[in-house]
Amino acid sequence: MSRGVVTLTPATREDFAELAARSEFTPRTPPVRVLALAGKVDGQVIAIGGILFWPNGVKHAFADIGPEARRYPVALHKAGLAVLKLAREHDLRELRAVAAEPKDAAVRWLVRLGFRPVEGTDADYVIAL
Repeated sequence: MSRGVVTLTPATREDFAELAARSEFTPRTPPVRVLALAGKVDGQVIAIGGILFWPNGVKHAFADIGPEARRYPVALHKAGLAVLKLAREHDLRELRAVAAEPKDAAVRWLVRLGFRPVEGTDADYVIAL
């Protein structure tokens, strides 16, 4: 893949299916209602992130960032900020997130975006909007 420009578009079912073909973490179809953005380079989906709306009312931030997407750290951070902006535009008051590993780069990124650890847990984070 060339080192092109990352564009953000509203994520579609096709975007989820495309990334799912290359990522064990992305479902072909999201399990619940979702508001998400797809990061694309030269038309290829390299990452998807957004908000999952669980039936119990919890709103969960998520990101599936493939290896090729890690070559664009500034674009990834801007995409994270764009998801937070979407949350505010939809009048959400709080977002939760879970870090896959308690001491990895995802944790540093969540903190940089403004998330704070949930007391009594190792991997749960929350941000008030």
